[in-house]
Amino acid sequence: MTGILALIFLVSIFCQLQAAELVSLDIEFREAWEDKPDSFSIADLERVNLVLGKDNHIFLGSASLSLLPILTDNNTLQIRADIYGLPPKIKSSFKQIQLKKNQTIEVAQLPGKTKRLYRIIFKNWQISDQKIECEEDPFDTTLWAADFSVHFNFHYIKNSLADYYWNYCKNYLENEFERIRNLYDVYPITKLDLYYHNCFYPQANWNQGLGTALFPAQKEIRVLFGPEAKTLSSPHLHIFMLLNQWGYAPLFVTYGMSGFFTLNHYYTRKNIEQGKFIPLDSLLNSASYRRQEQEAAYFESASFIRFLIEKSSPEKMAAFYKEVSDINVKELLNDYFGDRESFEREWLKYVKEYYPIAEDLHHFARLYTGLRNYPEALELYLEMEQGYPEHQTTDDLANVYYLLGDYPEALKLYRKWAKMDTLDADRHYVLGNMYWLNGQTETARQEFKKAVSLDSNYTLAYLNLSRMAFDSSRYDSCQKLLDKADGLPADPIEKIEYYLTRTELHQKLGQKILADSTALLARALAKDALKKNPEESYPYLLVGRALLACDSLEQAIRYLKVAELLEDRAYYVGQVYLYLGQAHLKAGRKEASRGYLQAVLDSSSGFREKKLAQKLFSQL
Repeated sequence: MTGILALIFLVSIFCQLQAAELVSLDIEFREAWEDKPDSFSIADLERVNLVLGKDNHIFLGSASLSLLPILTDNNTLQIRADIYGLPPKIKSSFKQIQLKKNQTIEVAQLPGKTKRLYRIIFKNWQISDQKIECEEDPFDTTLWAADFSVHFNFHYIKNSLADYYWNYCKNYLENEFERIRNLYDVYPITKLDLYYHNCFYPQANWNQGLGTALFPAQKEIRVLFGPEAKTLSSPHLHIFMLLNQWGYAPLFVTYGMSGFFTLNHYYTRKNIEQGKFIPLDSLLNSASYRRQEQEAAYFESASFIRFLIEKSSPEKMAAFYKEVSDINVKELLNDYFGDRESFEREWLKYVKEYYPIAEDLHHFARLYTGLRNYPEALELYLEMEQGYPEHQTTDDLANVYYLLGDYPEALKLYRKWAKMDTLDADRHYVLGNMYWLNGQTETARQEFKKAVSLDSNYTLAYLNLSRMAFDSSRYDSCQKLLDKADGLPADPIEKIEYYLTRTELHQKLGQKILADSTALLARALAKDALKKNPEESYPYLLVGRALLACDSLEQAIRYLKVAELLEDRAYYVGQVYLYLGQAHLKAGRKEASRGYLQAVLDSSSGFREKKLAQKLFSQL
């Protein structure tokens, strides 16, 4: 019986080893003065997950670690370790490590800044019961693609959000590159490899709070970039440039210097008011910094460092960076900037009384709108309305409410904005759209009529009036309004909308030949618009609608699915759902259609979209 139990135990251990995907490991960086090697302090510490049988890229302390772990038995972890140091004394080494359970082992020593050294410690490894959730493989060239710019090699999954946005991201990052280079005079010798991930790639140690992972040894930056998180304005690029130029510094210094151009004082003041302030002593050591809420730690460090720079100079901060490490940070702050406790009190007093200037609030509100971070943009515009009512940002604030799908609030503000210039046709047109989105169709119609009375060439206003006539089954009126729009100046998008509206009218009147030929005109123009704007969602929506009008259902769905991936503006999200529901209904896929039509009703869609979705529901 004892033998059978032993066999069962061995089999269970074998199965556990076979099923294991990850091991967890504590990696500790100890820093000491060279003349006192046994008197060390913990500079950095993190418990990392390692994928078994794969190269894992871990950046911690002053080193990039390429670790390949293999379980040889239930009690022994074998790790092949390639260790790469940072400037100023770059050193690399290779280690083959055997680590027993509950064993602590020093795997390497690295030179630090002047008269300092680091000891890298591995300990406390365990078989993890976690499973790998992110299956992305950047080495699979059948799924991954690459593009290039002056300073970057971009890597992303084909047909992902990053694929469509890479050019926009490139322009933003190149601009950030120049800003940090000009401020601190730092410049990487080679191009940086930037990987866009939809999920947390398991072979890297991520700063999950900010959605970034760095591996300086191979010039790698990884960011989380997908529908749920578009990491672009985090400090990853700036930190990398500082590390590459001057080597290691405590995290509060690298993050702080990287966040110089942010609204750091503003967000730190907010954190103080909301009880989220982190005592500065908890940020000065990297191991402690990692255990704080990362966004709050980032802005607070940036606020403190910016305060120091503005009291001294970027050059003095650069000199401080080149000398500082975790073991001497407190003393060196005193040496470079005076009594630390005194200027910490001065900084806190400054931050508590700080209010950003109007131009900064407006700049960052527009920036966040462009980065599609609408909630953050909304907060800043509201702050501006409260702090600087004399600045005319009513339409900007209204636009953010509209983008978020809060149409009642958008309408209130657009009404206020329209009253500022009652002879502006554009304002009446926008106001008409807001009334329509809120279901006030008659008032909307009156605003569109005001727009065309002020500007008889206002094509979009005529098109909206024709749609309203169509929705009311006033087809003769719809025809007359479209005839008026036909001879007016129109840009390509307006022309596409004209053809699509006329196609709907021809279909309703049973004029199949006219409907088909008009839909083909819309399709040709929409595809041309798509060629010119492949990163925007709206052209994909237009092509999808045109193909749907041509009864090319599967093609329409493909384009509409791309629009669904790219679109994050509430009104247009509703439109995409509506046409996908219609396309699946036409294709006989009722369950898929029901799901999309329900999404129209559940989301912040416009009044017309919800009404059309309810009408299509009756056909299911």
